[in-house]
Amino acid sequence: MGNTEDNVPNVPILSQDEMQEIRRIIARVKGEEEEVARIEYDEKLSSLRSRARWTLKSLLDRCCALKEYRDAEYVGHKPGNTILTLPGGKAVGFGFAGHVSGAAAYFSETFKFWGFAGSWELFRLPKELRNEFFDKAIAFVEGNFGKDAEGIQRLITAVDQEEDPFQLKLLQLKAEDMTTETRAALTAIAKSIKAEDEAAERRSLRIRLRKRLNAARYYLEKHLSS
Repeated sequence: MGNTEDNVPNVPILSQDEMQEIRRIIARVKGEEEEVARIEYDEKLSSLRSRARWTLKSLLDRCCALKEYRDAEYVGHKPGNTILTLPGGKAVGFGFAGHVSGAAAYFSETFKFWGFAGSWELFRLPKELRNEFFDKAIAFVEGNFGKDAEGIQRLITAVDQEEDPFQLKLLQLKAEDMTTETRAALTAIAKSIKAEDEAAERRSLRIRLRKRLNAARYYLEKHLSS
């Protein structure tokens, strides 16, 4: 039997240049993997930051709108528009572009967030009840977030500066909890105001019915006695 070493293929030894090229390829692949991992990390960080910021910004807008719309005049629905006239004369309305961009829907959602079916339901209330809603809602917001909801703005700044995904996730959850609690509180205030309006309407209806009955009774007694 011959020597088994005779059957082993002759593997050429790599040159120094070839070894350096292999090392460069390995380093490049490793660098590309690290770059992909970094990009994925940055994308996750950006996504978490965007969600937390959007939630807080939406909450801030809806809290600040309480003061902005408190003394507004409701003009009504027009073709393609829902309009409020603000104290300074500025009109809030949405044409075709506003509907396409989502601005009109965002405006409408503000009133639903407060506990109303739409701006029309809030502004049809008597002025004293309307002002009572705004005053109580503003007091709640300032009691929880400070004047002009500055506490929410500080959280937005914290989100913008945070680089830890775990902390960003916690901020996002905090923003969601704040939004849920605020919506529930404002909806409860709106519900109580609407209940006051319904009670006043029932009292007014009873008074009108009593007046009509008295008028009818007077008419019948006058004509039956003649």
